[in-house]
Amino acid sequence: VFSFQAEESFEISATVVLEEDLSLARGLRPEEEWGNAFLTKRVRDGLRFLRREDWPTVVLLETLLLGEAGKEPGEGRHQSESQEGGSGQAPTTGQEGGPPLSGITLGIPFVHGARLLRQALESVRPLWEKTFILDNSEFSGLGAVDWPVEVKVPGVSLTFSQSMNYLFSEARRCGSRVCLMMHHDAEATPGTVEALLRKIGEAFQENRKWGVIFTNYDTLAAFNLAAVEQVGAWDTTLPQYFADDDYYRRIRLAGWEVVESGLEVIHHNDASSTLKADPWRNLVNGASFPLYQHYYNLKWGGSPGHESFNTPFRVGG
Repeated sequence: VFSFQAEESFEISATVVLEEDLSLARGLRPEEEWGNAFLTKRVRDGLRFLRREDWPTVVLLETLLLGEAGKEPGEGRHQSESQEGGSGQAPTTGQEGGPPLSGITLGIPFVHGARLLRQALESVRPLWEKTFILDNSEFSGLGAVDWPVEVKVPGVSLTFSQSMNYLFSEARRCGSRVCLMMHHDAEATPGTVEALLRKIGEAFQENRKWGVIFTNYDTLAAFNLAAVEQVGAWDTTLPQYFADDDYYRRIRLAGWEVVESGLEVIHHNDASSTLKADPWRNLVNGASFPLYQHYYNLKWGGSPGHESFNTPFRVGG
């Protein structure tokens, strides 16, 4: 419940409520001094909202109508296709021993769970300059949310496999050597981003034939686009499950290394957050899962970990 008095200066104070209960607020700007309070930084339908560890006594609201007032440097940036832009808090080059950020693109496919997405983004702040969100939400969308990175919206919602191919294509378009992919419900622990950049740099310096570097599996993973060029696209017949088994098997069979970095990345909700948040998707997945499992078995002569073919469908093998 909000308690406020709108004056000519469009100032407002509000008691703390959960994000889901926030009402729309337009034409309002935050008070200048509120002690234990944080300016909101995100925009959804005209309302900025800040996720923080411990809620303050007062939530301050601010809308797009009053421009940049109250923002921190580098915040509130929404890039377009033609903008290079960068956060004032993101480095322009990689960490010592790692590749320059100019050679890296990070894509985060998204369907449901804006709060988890914000958490994921905050954990990879050093990469914001080269990060974009692929918004596959079908109905609500990210809308006017003022994210600190670019939001790309495809013509139609993409499956996970299609999203991976989109990420690779976008990374190539940007002239990158490496495409990073992060699940929207993942969270990199402090130091993980810097350590991953170093591992990527070391792999190049050592001339290793590496195809992908895992952290906590592929919750945050780095793909060598030279390997992608040889291995090809993700199999879009497998929209989600088994698609990863298929692609990483193809990477190994093509002679590229799959590197287990051991770096710590948290996968919230025990993974599958998108399905858990959408009963319809969960229902469809349950009905179609056996079909995709059967397709994978036909393609590789067995289930994941028990394959007997070295070429898809044993063609030429």
